[in-house]
Amino acid sequence: YALGRRSHTGQIIDRAKARGEIPADIDSAVVADLIASFAWRHLLTNRLDEDEATIRKAVNYVMRGIAAPGR
Repeated sequence: YALGRRSHTGQIIDRAKARGEIPADIDSAVVADLIASFAWRHLLTNRLDEDEATIRKAVNYVMRGIAAPGR
């Protein structure tokens, strides 16, 4: 299951690279792991009630950190 989710997220990152939204040298697998780690931490600590706004904020922080200059 986790490998499939990681692959799916990696594909999303690869499409962002193709659009020039993030630099081509970004490692999609590492970014997928960073995003998944937020979800896994909540799962492992039994905090499954996170609201959508907080989840979006976490993903946006990661994406902002890897954004192409000027984006």
